Amino acid sequence: MDRAPKGLTPTIGPAAPGAMIPDLHAKKKHSRGVVITSILVAVTLVTTVLLLFLALDSTASGVVAIVLMLSLIFLGVPVGLTMVLSGALGIYSVVGFNAMNDSLANLPYAAVASWSLTVLPMFILAGLLLWRSGLTGRLFEAAGVWLNWLPGGLAVTTNVAGAGLAAVSGSTAGITYAIGRLSIPEMLKAGYHPRYATGTVLMSGLAGQLIPPSILLVIYAGVAGTSVGQQLLAGIVPGVVMALVISGQLVGMAAAKPSLAPRAPKEVISLGTKFRTLGQLWPMAIMMVIIVGGIFSGLFTATEAAAYAAGFAVVVTLLSRTVTGKWRAIYQALVETATSTAAILLLIAGASLLTRMLSLSGITNEVVNYFTSLDLSPMALMFILLVFYLILGMVLDPMTMIVLTVPILLPLLEYADINLLMFGVFVVLLGELASVTPPVGMMSYIVHKITSTLDDPKARAITLVDVFVGAIWFLPGPVILIIVLVFVPELATWLPGIGNVK
Repeated sequence: MDRAPKGLTPTIGPAAPGAMIPDLHAKKKHSRGVVITSILVAVTLVTTVLLLFLALDSTASGVVAIVLMLSLIFLGVPVGLTMVLSGALGIYSVVGFNAMNDSLANLPYAAVASWSLTVLPMFILAGLLLWRSGLTGRLFEAAGVWLNWLPGGLAVTTNVAGAGLAAVSGSTAGITYAIGRLSIPEMLKAGYHPRYATGTVLMSGLAGQLIPPSILLVIYAGVAGTSVGQQLLAGIVPGVVMALVISGQLVGMAAAKPSLAPRAPKEVISLGTKFRTLGQLWPMAIMMVIIVGGIFSGLFTATEAAAYAAGFAVVVTLLSRTVTGKWRAIYQALVETATSTAAILLLIAGASLLTRMLSLSGITNEVVNYFTSLDLSPMALMFILLVFYLILGMVLDPMTMIVLTVPILLPLLEYADINLLMFGVFVVLLGELASVTPPVGMMSYIVHKITSTLDDPKARAITLVDVFVGAIWFLPGPVILIIVLVFVPELATWLPGIGNVK
């Protein structure tokens, strides 16, 4: 029977064959959505009026501005724009029109005209070009050849390939989509449990967001004022450990319960074939040498390493035999780079206005004073922030979470003597982990969407509950690693400490 159009279900009973009646559940859901949207619009209008026309005290103005920002975000307004609007109106309410005008004229430029942020467009361009050059398939093939003999070999292959792709891309959603469409059918064909397969895909991008070039760590460095080079180096050891932890979980679960991931038939693969597949990854290897080796040795600054990496990616694209329309591919990558960079810079500019508003309203001081009055140890504070970021990350994407919260927390972190390099790794890890955590983690819905569009009937039979359970299976390892990072910050600070970073 053909699938009914969205919002309609087949008539049951004496109705004409094929007739459709409205789906009452869909109607209720639509009505509920209209009600929620109407409430949010009303809240937005009321808070705007409060900020513009009523004489509120400073703290009340700050709270109302935050309510306005959250309402606009839930209405679907771009986050950067919501921060600009709420920050500007909040400044107007607290200190008047002239201060708002001066802030709009100076703060956004000062926030984005930063030398440390010049690496962003070059890292984005390099990642896009390497991705377009067919790296996804080659990396998956190489990982499979070397790792397929392990229990859960296809899953470990997916994890390693996902970490590698995330390291050169910086887009968790993009990597999850690419690796999911490639690996989920293969794992299901090999008899893997659907929850094990989807959980693997969900976790496969976590490690790569810490391994250079990491866009999130660059943004954190720009917001927190840490050295970009040192911040990138700080993510390497935790990133590698994360990949090993998840791979260890995959192998352990498959070994303990073989029905989750049946062993593949033994296949003798020559060393020549293995090294041939590794040879196909030479662009990625050289990219890592340029970025990590250049920054660690002090040969390049982070900006110079990004420039060389982008130039190298252009050369690889022009020399690639798998890329058709090379100049068009470069042009498209440049356009995507410009739009992505503009979106990120708008976010940072908005955060600068919002931070100024929170400071003028006294909310920042109130937060710091409250936590200092509790006389918490640095460890206790970190565990409170761990829960806070896990909850917040279920609603906001990691980039928004960083630019929104880090400026507010900086005085508190400095008071508690928490290492900012370690905290950057901590925030990125939590943001990425929250994005896969049920019930509102965005990546879970992306993976479910992938399975529903595949040709494999087994994939289409995977429910959202299956995806949620698969994610929960793998949460303990990353959470334990984050806790270890709190107690052993040297995981993040050791490598920057021995490097000769410019």
